[in-house]
Amino acid sequence: MTAIFMLLLTALPYFFFVYIKKKLKWSFINPLLFAIAVDMAVLLSFKIDSKTYASGAKYVTLLLTPATIALAFPLYEELKTIKKDIVPILMSIVFGVFSSVLTVFAIYKIFVLEKVHFATLLPKSITTAIGIDVSRSMGGIVSITVFTIIFTGIFGAMVSDAVFKIMKIKSDVAKGVALGSASHAIGTAKANNMNELTGAASSMSLVISGILSVIILPFFI
Repeated sequence: MTAIFMLLLTALPYFFFVYIKKKLKWSFINPLLFAIAVDMAVLLSFKIDSKTYASGAKYVTLLLTPATIALAFPLYEELKTIKKDIVPILMSIVFGVFSSVLTVFAIYKIFVLEKVHFATLLPKSITTAIGIDVSRSMGGIVSITVFTIIFTGIFGAMVSDAVFKIMKIKSDVAKGVALGSASHAIGTAKANNMNELTGAASSMSLVISGILSVIILPFFI
């Protein structure tokens, strides 16, 4: 019974805020961010420990990998269009991965962090399904890695419209690549809501960024 309650606590607030956002058309509402806030408030108010919460939330976690794989479908549908710009797309994805690494390295040096913190922050722009294993393999603190991944995704998705407007980015492919490489699955979810081409480009960026990160990140430790 407890597991079912925790599962509902995880899922219902998210779907509620998705409904509210669509109904009221308030762009500032981020369903994931608001759902996390509700969950935290409930857990703290009723003093529910992480193990109890995980008894139900683990079923959602199990869906992370198949959900990530499912992102290949919009990519397949727009593959012909994507192929036309494959070289600049790949170059942009590689640049995005190394930009993320350099950003974390700068934080590591400026704030004189320990190596374990560097390893913890490195996977911040990879989707959670991949980032957890990457962090663990490098000796990072997985729980903090998950937090940084979620924060990065939410922040990137929230500011993306403003960035696109300021930088005068109008290309659907460019928007998708930016969202996928910087904000992983959360950014890709937003990209899919924009249009199919943006979603496809974001899905491709997310997958390639993840694969590339798995290969190169351990060399920085």
